[in-house]
Amino acid sequence: MKQSNNQFYIFYSVMLISFVSFYFTDIEIFGHIASIFVLISIFISWFHASKTFKIISIIFFAVAFIFVLTSEQSFFDLYTYTLSNVPLILFFSMMPWISMIFQIGGMKDSLTQTIQDKNNYLPNIYMKSFMNAGFLSIFLNISGVFIVQQILINLFSNKNINTRNDMIMAATARAFAIVMMATPLELIVVVSIDYSGIGYLTLLPWLFIISFIMFLIEIISSRKTFGDVKVDLPYTEIDNKKLFKSLAQMLVILIIFITTVVLLNNYTELSFILSIGLTLLPFSFIVSLVLRFPRRFLREGFTSWQHHNNNLQNFVVLFLPLGIFSSSFSNSTVPAWISSKFGEVEIYTIFIFLIAAAFITVTALIGIHAVAGVAILLDILMPVVDEAALLSLMVVIIASGLATTAYSPYSTITNVTIQNIKVSPSTILRRNKWFALRMMTIAIIVASLMMLI
Repeated sequence: MKQSNNQFYIFYSVMLISFVSFYFTDIEIFGHIASIFVLISIFISWFHASKTFKIISIIFFAVAFIFVLTSEQSFFDLYTYTLSNVPLILFFSMMPWISMIFQIGGMKDSLTQTIQDKNNYLPNIYMKSFMNAGFLSIFLNISGVFIVQQILINLFSNKNINTRNDMIMAATARAFAIVMMATPLELIVVVSIDYSGIGYLTLLPWLFIISFIMFLIEIISSRKTFGDVKVDLPYTEIDNKKLFKSLAQMLVILIIFITTVVLLNNYTELSFILSIGLTLLPFSFIVSLVLRFPRRFLREGFTSWQHHNNNLQNFVVLFLPLGIFSSSFSNSTVPAWISSKFGEVEIYTIFIFLIAAAFITVTALIGIHAVAGVAILLDILMPVVDEAALLSLMVVIIASGLATTAYSPYSTITNVTIQNIKVSPSTILRRNKWFALRMMTIAIIVASLMMLI
């Protein structure tokens, strides 16, 4: 019989607090406690994780053991590798706190009122849904997509079901992929930065260019898809003053948050992902003080955080073993072998871009989480890609990784969409496959042009 999963947050909290204590004090006992609780967390989470994540975690452990047995590493080294990806779990764990600012602060409600058009012009409703899903996803992540989908379902009611479903499958998933590509709150972006060592602000202009191009294409394609179609939907007046206030608040919070994280990353020894993980709670609390709802923030925020952490089993089972695999791979003889066989593949750079996009696509289709696919790919390619090509490669990897969220049968967005509108994964794949291909193609073109600058 499976145990209740309402106490998982306690184990995860001990692991995270011990890790942070060890990181800042270097007191070994904290490191041992953190490592032990990593192993305990993997063990107890494994029984509650989905089958795919269980299989992948076993593969990571098995390959890590092989690397240890075939190199000069010891099994004690495996024990020390347990802490490799704890900052990733810290990032996941703290995400609900910043989401709560927008839930309580009323910004979400102000924005979602705009998902309507006075003339009921379908292309306008599509683009408003797209922009709302994008804005909300920055701070609410997948919840932003869910909220916009629910609003569209209520707006259309039982009218134009096929049109509604078509709009939901495209607008919300594509908005998430396009907007999240350029934000520091997207895990694929964070992991890519941490693995490569490239600064967020160095990547940002190139990611923004791809996002902007994709946004323009969406405007054009939505008008082509929906034409001059009008629908008979209800309309309520929008409070423009409240809307502009919410937009201004969101932008100010985002800019200050990014600035804080970048400064911490640049002027301390904190990694990018650790800078974000440690900033989320204190930053969100300060914002709640400024907006004058600290008590409600702490009360409702703790409930949300507790619930969120009690359901992290899949991520714990995937990413903690991934850290052990990545560390054992990096310290094995394989990277040196790859480098000696292939050298720096300067003349094959575009070919490497294509391989990267194809690898992420295939792994997403067979059920490997995009972040895990990105991490594995970086482990393999880092030894053979020279510094000049690394920035371009990161652009391709991030864009390809985000593209998978729109079509992969195993992505969280796909599963949320299936739950909301009762369509099959293959229907979503057919609807968004050309979008994903465009996004990856544009990323490869931009990355190739970067090599010429």
